[in-house]
Amino acid sequence: MNKVSNNKLSSVRAYFDAELKAFLGNRACKNYFELCVEVWLGLSRSDLILRPDVALSESEILKFLYAVKKFKQHEPIGHVLGEQFFYDSKFKVNEHVLIPRPETEELVDLIIKENKNATNILDVGTGSGCIAVSLKMALPKCQVTGIDISEKALEVARANGVLNEVQVSFHHGDAMKMAQLEEVNKKWDVVVSNPPYIPIKEKAFMDRNVVDYDPSLALFVPNDKPLMYYESIAKWAFNILQKKGALYFEIHENFGSEVSDLLINLGFLKVSIIQDLQGKDRIVKAII
Repeated sequence: MNKVSNNKLSSVRAYFDAELKAFLGNRACKNYFELCVEVWLGLSRSDLILRPDVALSESEILKFLYAVKKFKQHEPIGHVLGEQFFYDSKFKVNEHVLIPRPETEELVDLIIKENKNATNILDVGTGSGCIAVSLKMALPKCQVTGIDISEKALEVARANGVLNEVQVSFHHGDAMKMAQLEEVNKKWDVVVSNPPYIPIKEKAFMDRNVVDYDPSLALFVPNDKPLMYYESIAKWAFNILQKKGALYFEIHENFGSEVSDLLINLGFLKVSIIQDLQGKDRIVKAII
């Protein structure tokens, strides 16, 4: 408790800034503090300006001391808070699921805009359920299903369905063995997947807050098989999608043409590569 001068919010902020501005940078430090205040204290950004003398309890101050320690260890803010906003909704996250990324919001937005009349959608490798739950929230009449090989991830996904008050069917399943999954072997209007796609050789160049905290199972593929999940899912989807059904993949920015060629060679029509807001190849879409 002696690390802050008193129990006022302004003093806690001064300590937070002094410890983390040089480490995170001014903008990130500001954003992180505002998020912690919102989640732990229920205060808005305007409250930070209008109510700097709000008194915090000892347990509340300890949360901020804990946050400073964890941020210095490169732990993602989603893990520190136990939640992350995605597509304007709150999602529980932990060490068993990927932290939802803004690029994936773009994938969700595209699917919603292009599939207003879809009756069913399958999310392969659902993780936290952020894609499946967001699609169900936007398309309430659509049946949405998610599968994942990790039972721990499925626990998080189911909790996020409850948190956001939607009914999504989540099942255990291996994306490399889709034909063996009885629950999903029916006709689908849309299949979407954000599978592992980072060659293991790139691990040495990645940020610690990803490598040290996101599950490797959801990130990496063998160097000699970077498209293994795309190939497995696409081969299965080609035979299971409805006529004019759509397949959407989030991809590694360096593998757009390879994934596109794979789908064309399998017989998919209207294959297109879509860039994200940063101008990087991020989504491949194909029609059956």
